[in-house]
Amino acid sequence: GGGGGAGGGGAGGTGAGSGQGGGGGKGGTLQRAAGGKASRSIEEIKLVFERNKGAIYAIYNRALREDPSLQGKVVLKLTIAPSGEVADVRIESSELKNPELERKLLARIKQFDFGAKAVEQIVVTWPVDFLPS
Repeated sequence: GGGGGAGGGGAGGTGAGSGQGGGGGKGGTLQRAAGGKASRSIEEIKLVFERNKGAIYAIYNRALREDPSLQGKVVLKLTIAPSGEVADVRIESSELKNPELERKLLARIKQFDFGAKAVEQIVVTWPVDFLPS
């Protein structure tokens, strides 16, 4: 996986089978829609999460001040529309046990933009680990 050339416009998605889903077991699982349309790659989704990591952790760190023991894994289920918008996001499982924090995280993640692409709407399950830095 040679570092994926940044933001290559996504046109003509014929990159057949490149970027075999490495990522050391981390990263989410992709439920591919039926139909021969291209799909979003785990790499693309990972990039968006990386780009928005600061915003997510800012929310977490604020909550951490009130509850220093707050940590754990949150598994998100995102529905990403072809427009790049997050059509739906919910929490599959959470070790945080803090509904207010989870609500804020969902609201922020709903603002992610995955970029418009000629692809099917996809559902992604994505784990995020929240640990005090």
